[in-house]
Amino acid sequence: MASRRKNAPSKWQLALQFVAVLLLTALLVGILAAEFSRTADALQYEEASPKSVPLSFDAAGYLFYDAHLVESIDRGPIDYRVSDGASVAQGETLAVVYADGAGAGTRERAKEIALEIERLQALDNTTAPPDYHAAYTALMQNISQGRTQGTPDEIAALSDALALFAAQTESAEARAAEIAALRAEFEELIKNDRDASDTVTAAAPGIFRRATDGFEENMKVAAVDDLTVAGLAAMLASPQSTDALIGSIVSFHAWRLVLPVTASQAACFTVGVTYEISFTAVGDVRMMTLVRVSAPDAEGNCLLVLAGEGLPPANFERRQPVSLVYGERSGLWVPMSALTEADGGYGVYVYAEGRAAWRTVVPVCLENGYCLAAIDAGEGSLQVGERILVTKRRVYEGKVL
Repeated sequence: MASRRKNAPSKWQLALQFVAVLLLTALLVGILAAEFSRTADALQYEEASPKSVPLSFDAAGYLFYDAHLVESIDRGPIDYRVSDGASVAQGETLAVVYADGAGAGTRERAKEIALEIERLQALDNTTAPPDYHAAYTALMQNISQGRTQGTPDEIAALSDALALFAAQTESAEARAAEIAALRAEFEELIKNDRDASDTVTAAAPGIFRRATDGFEENMKVAAVDDLTVAGLAAMLASPQSTDALIGSIVSFHAWRLVLPVTASQAACFTVGVTYEISFTAVGDVRMMTLVRVSAPDAEGNCLLVLAGEGLPPANFERRQPVSLVYGERSGLWVPMSALTEADGGYGVYVYAEGRAAWRTVVPVCLENGYCLAAIDAGEGSLQVGERILVTKRRVYEGKVL
């Protein structure tokens, strides 16, 4: 019988060694799998495809439109017979204005009463719910594009819409009682002036506006024909008195948008060409034709005059924040996170037969989180259809992907 070799491992030792090898193998497999998964997750690809983006800039413009003044010799409470913003026919009754013979200054309170009655009545009009979506969209559009934190008009529109939603939870009976009380208060205001009133009718058809701004006479369409930068500034600084006015009727005819710009900005536009104008405060987009560019002043500023058809933007405010699209840029869309600066130029890595390959990029523009690269910029440049590598990991020429 053969003798056992000295120092030969026991069965238990062999078993332990085998288990250790299995554990090390499992650990190695786990590490490799985790690394493969991390690498796969860290790698993303964007196809280099041709795209066009609009060329635009923001400006403050001014509306010029024809409006007929609505006046009254009386200074007392106003009982409007048509709603604000309503379309009216010539000869239609707009309001009854009372004399305020006691000199109590009741016009402002009467106005507050009328507005509150209209607000309460609107809550029962389910065919015209508050336009929360439009108000929210107009506000968030500007915020997301970084142009503003929201204009006062946009914030007020959103607040009003939310207030209407909240108020609609009130009972119809409570609203009816409140309306009755307000009407009784109005009757009390005019009880001494029932025989001293002025019935005001529309002198022309159009859109009736209760608000007046003092520019109705000066900022008409014809005023833009010879308007200069200095003339516009003087006009805006000298509004007329609105004491005798109870509203105006905006004409259905053409209107104008006047934009103070620099001479370099004006050079981007051509008279006779139609441009896309976004009225950002009201979320309205119009196609308008450039009809005039004024001569530049001593500082190099001038006016663009654009023609609009129909009615101006819905709020009729004279000053309008706008965004003008005057052209477009075209190129290969490149994510800014993939762009690498090297040797005084730019480039990206692309997927090429399982490996990373360097491609030069000639930017057409670099802004707003993206790059547009020139198409067919020469040998070694990024081409249409190539897969751009997007990753935070270190990448080099020839790296296995």
